[in-house]
Amino acid sequence: MIGVVVTFLIVAGLGALVTAFWRTAGTEVDFSLIRRIRAGFTQSFNLGEEGFDFVEVLNQGIVRPGSQSRDPLHSLERINDGLPDPQVPAWRSGDVNLPIDLLFVSNSPRLMGKVVIWNHPGEDPSTYIKGFEVFTSPVDPDVDDSGLALVGTFLAEQTTEIQRFEFDPPVPTQYTLVRVTSHYGNADYISAAEIGLFLPGARGAFPILPQQFPVIRARRAQFR
Repeated sequence: MIGVVVTFLIVAGLGALVTAFWRTAGTEVDFSLIRRIRAGFTQSFNLGEEGFDFVEVLNQGIVRPGSQSRDPLHSLERINDGLPDPQVPAWRSGDVNLPIDLLFVSNSPRLMGKVVIWNHPGEDPSTYIKGFEVFTSPVDPDVDDSGLALVGTFLAEQTTEIQRFEFDPPVPTQYTLVRVTSHYGNADYISAAEIGLFLPGARGAFPILPQQFPVIRARRAQFR
């Protein structure tokens, strides 16, 4: 019990220190280092009790945006840095010329059980993502888009509550295209605190071995 209490106090103190540092250091904060410290303390890559996000920066995930803000506070890394915290700035697009594509690339083939979206409470709610489509591909669609398959069309709510969009059965992917088709209001950009792609199974589950890709089941889509 003493060990548990001491560990809790250390983690709580670290959280308070990091929060104070965010507020004073601004754009000079190394957010990836903060995430690494968190994962190191818990010895877990579990993100927000949702499980293993295989496109998180810490897990060598990459995102290629169709539109990106030039403001360094709202850089591309904010969308998959593993820090969906109110103190951390949100990701922003550079415009609202829909559709806006976000191509998430994992470091190996994975089974995707759900897409999770966190909206930022500090952003105008009119910038939140509304309608979006999810496509998967076993190959890079920038090179060959013939493998793109539509696996889901979703409608997100205008809320700061966590939103989960599940696939049943889970779908195999390595290149996952999230295509934003609408947003709320008439803002100049869209925003998100974090977008994660998670392995199937119970929340907090450990990573599973990569799976083979089956025959493409959904219609092909034109990559923009």
